[in-house]
Amino acid sequence: MIVTIAVILLERILYVNRDNLFKGQLQQANESGTESERSDEDRPKKKIKSDRFFKTKLIMHFSLVLVVNGFFFYLILNSLMQEEVNNFGTVAFAYLLCSYYLLFSALQIKFGYPYEVKTSLFTSPDAITGATFKAYRAIPFVYEIAAILDWTVTRTSLDLFEWMKLEDAANYLYTVKIEMVKRSKMTKGVPRPKKEKLTFGCSFVCFLVFIVIAPILLFSSFNPSKALNNVTSGNLNLQF
Repeated sequence: MIVTIAVILLERILYVNRDNLFKGQLQQANESGTESERSDEDRPKKKIKSDRFFKTKLIMHFSLVLVVNGFFFYLILNSLMQEEVNNFGTVAFAYLLCSYYLLFSALQIKFGYPYEVKTSLFTSPDAITGATFKAYRAIPFVYEIAAILDWTVTRTSLDLFEWMKLEDAANYLYTVKIEMVKRSKMTKGVPRPKKEKLTFGCSFVCFLVFIVIAPILLFSSFNPSKALNNVTSGNLNLQF
């Protein structure tokens, strides 16, 4: 668990500072008047910094390759020695997930991080992205962990609670954007269909009435499953 958290933190740090990885290439490709006014002493420092981030990513990748393969080799060898064949499915699935992570990590080293700044994957208002966003928010604590990790590795003047408010505002605006795109496809002034009225209106009313009346019916005398509990005998003990 500690190793996993450390890897996630390092990955987020490298991704947040990805613009430093290709600073030298962008300076050569996009020379401007402001860029020409900068001193030559600042450019080598930024290049050294980008090389340092790239080397950190490379060292972390090769270390994880050795650790992951050694760990799963130990698990498989231990299972073979103890003849625990039932655990092979779980071990194979976990190794497959780790292999996918190492594959994408190697692709990042080969092609580099993206130039553009993309703070969130959920920007498109289409139906598939919107459904994925709702499923992502429904998973307990995943959104909170991602937001706290982003705040931990990002240089910002906001405290944690202000950062969470900003994330909530961005998510709310994205939800409204999805709703507005959906409503823009409807004809203005057309009443809602009767099927929607019956599906949502009548169903919600029946559900709310059931919630109000159910406790009353449960403890009332109209409940057929309720039986009278008459007192048939009693004892009284007095001690002095």
